[in-house]
Amino acid sequence: GALGCLFGLILSPFKVLLTIMKAFVVLCDRIATGVLNGCMDKNELFCVDYTVATSVYPTETIQEELETCPPPRGDRKNQLELHLAIAFAARTVFEMADPYHPYSHWHFEVVKPTRFKGVFLSNEKKLLMVLSDKEWGHLKDQVVELDDNSELSFCRFCRLIHSAIKFRSKSTCDTQENVRRSLAKSTPSFAELYQTRYSDTDIPPITKDTEA
Repeated sequence: GALGCLFGLILSPFKVLLTIMKAFVVLCDRIATGVLNGCMDKNELFCVDYTVATSVYPTETIQEELETCPPPRGDRKNQLELHLAIAFAARTVFEMADPYHPYSHWHFEVVKPTRFKGVFLSNEKKLLMVLSDKEWGHLKDQVVELDDNSELSFCRFCRLIHSAIKFRSKSTCDTQENVRRSLAKSTPSFAELYQTRYSDTDIPPITKDTEA
């Protein structure tokens, strides 16, 4: 009531002063970061004002997030482990190609195709552990054909891998279809399956067009 209003009147000048001071710090930090990145060929997000770096994860570690959902079992677990192995191998090779943030973007990294091709071809064994010879050959052809003047993101690399593993044998496709049918009987929520906070209604239904 009146007492709170009185405290507000007393504290408001300090709040305004702190806001002005914070604005001055942010202004100096933005100028310093611009000079650092533009003149010294750096790629920093901030110099002093660390508050610009935010976190979008609900938990501090992936282990804490996984504990909130039941662990996968059976065929679903096998399929997830198989594709995680492919993802880990792909990420390992990608990181060896010295990824960097592209100009004016901070939410993903890219590599130079010229550098990536050398790393990719010299680490054939890492990918052959999770890919068949036919899949490796198809993926290799796509990587070799990359434009040397472009940039390759990890997401795009994953799309190349997806294009390669589509050529798996019919037995593998049948196994994936059986997994999909078994999951349909007791389908987990989207949040449980992908460890996110979205609901099932936010995701469009899977059709043959989207699968293709």
